[in-house]
Amino acid sequence: GNFEGIGFATPAGIALDALNELVAQAIEANAGYLGVITGEALDARSSELFFGIDSIRGMLVESVDVGGAAMRAGILPGDVITGVEGTKVVDGGNIMAEVRNKKPGESIEVEVYREGVTLTLPTVLGFGQAIIIEP
Repeated sequence: GNFEGIGFATPAGIALDALNELVAQAIEANAGYLGVITGEALDARSSELFFGIDSIRGMLVESVDVGGAAMRAGILPGDVITGVEGTKVVDGGNIMAEVRNKKPGESIEVEVYREGVTLTLPTVLGFGQAIIIEP
């Protein structure tokens, strides 16, 4: 088409207000996301096999999402998540329940066992992982 010299612009204040509203709606509509893949819950046998002692209980972290909440908090593959928000980890279900009760941007405390030491890591939850499906 032809350019007639007429243009329309959205004032920055209106654009920022719209952006903030969209972000608030996205946060409200989504649960928090930790960004880990775990194996099965450790029992006495698997704890002994992996760590040489039979008393470690929790979920062994197999991987963390690059740039995700867990990675930003310092959670590493090989860590065992032993508690979330003061709740001892029994299986993956109770980790998910604690995380999904929070919203993206909220903080939780994740307790991990690493190399004989238990660490408490403050963690700011993110949004669910975005997956791009290529045609």
